[in-house]
Amino acid sequence: MRDQADLTRTIRSIPGMETLDQAGADALASCAELASVAEGELLYREGEPSKDVYFVVSGLMEARMRIPGRERDTEEVFRTIKSGDLTGELAFLDGGRREATVAARERSVLLKLGGAELRGHCESNPALAAAVFHALGRTAAERCRDVSLELRNAYGAF
Repeated sequence: MRDQADLTRTIRSIPGMETLDQAGADALASCAELASVAEGELLYREGEPSKDVYFVVSGLMEARMRIPGRERDTEEVFRTIKSGDLTGELAFLDGGRREATVAARERSVLLKLGGAELRGHCESNPALAAAVFHALGRTAAERCRDVSLELRNAYGAF
């Protein structure tokens, strides 16, 4: 088992969380837990209501989505999530359901930030909220840019 200091160090390794003050890091650690995910194990499924956010400490995950016009139960991998990446940010940010299914491509270690607790800490600590929403917003913006580039490349070929 890891202790509070290990959780705090892991939290400070999340891009955008390096400069959190001790109170902010401790608040995040209080709603965090480390989890090991076996190869092929699902982290979450498309359409679920969970608001938890995950930071990939080690390993590889893959995001899959059902594609319209294809078999109902067929999902296609559209993104690899690697060590140092966040996932689950959209459902936390907008309160919506999961946009994709995420599963481990290989054994992975994740830091899970409980969504309800994280939101509560953000509501009571404006400096923490600024850091969390900035990090998650940046992740969402990067993914949006990746999709824009993929669409441009796909439609530019026609």
